[in-house]
Amino acid sequence: MNAFGYSVDSAETEILAAQMPATPVAPTTTFLRDTVRIDWTAPDDLGSPITAYNVYIKQQDGTYSLELNNCDGTL
Repeated sequence: MNAFGYSVDSAETEILAAQMPATPVAPTTTFLRDTVRIDWTAPDDLGSPITAYNVYIKQQDGTYSLELNNCDGTL
């Protein structure tokens, strides 16, 4: 109902009442000969599924680079 009176019912709709997922706990690293394995525990998704991660590697000069070549998420 509004200032003009009653109307027909509106169509129903669904919404996702979720929040941004929590930040992961600091990762651990393991050195394996010529590679470094990075592991972390997935954070609580707070109702919104986590579909991907961005992995940034800190370089010796203090800059960061996004690792895309060897981080395919299969392991």
